[in-house]
Amino acid sequence: MVDYNVLREVLGLLKPFNYAFFSGMAMEVYTNGKRKANDIDILINKNEIDKFAKLIGCKLFNRIIEKENYHSEDYGGETTFDGQGIELTSGFSRKRMQENTIVKLFQKKVKVNYLGFEVYVVSIEELITHKAMMQRQKDVSDLEILKTMKYDLLLIRELARDFGDEDKAVKFLVSLGYNLSG
Repeated sequence: MVDYNVLREVLGLLKPFNYAFFSGMAMEVYTNGKRKANDIDILINKNEIDKFAKLIGCKLFNRIIEKENYHSEDYGGETTFDGQGIELTSGFSRKRMQENTIVKLFQKKVKVNYLGFEVYVVSIEELITHKAMMQRQKDVSDLEILKTMKYDLLLIRELARDFGDEDKAVKFLVSLGYNLSG
């Protein structure tokens, strides 16, 4: 669960940085707190991540991420800041980073008011695509919630191509009842 006093502090530190909440933290924001995040997931521009990591005492390294059906690589790290778990990354997958399509994430991030805080989150399409690529049980539950929200199906397809496996994401989303034709 997110400690909102720590969130306020982290948001103050994030002000000068190009960031967006992703994964569970983005789910919490998009569901207005109905789906609680376990930690604060922050994606920060690759040119700024080292500076922010130093502010919160997070050691960064090139990571290999293996979570159930999902395998990726990134430059990031995890830390505890004032008792709150925080995960930082500069982006994923390797294909997106090499081809610099990760910039779309920052171009399409959304400014949202959440609990009186002004925060940036990844677009709903980015969140849907990311969860469709991971395919963990909690991602399936999250995708069921996200299915009811308005999304751009062409952008989901484009982002899945950027991840490197449009077929995997689209087939999975269609199996969950997403309408991705058109």
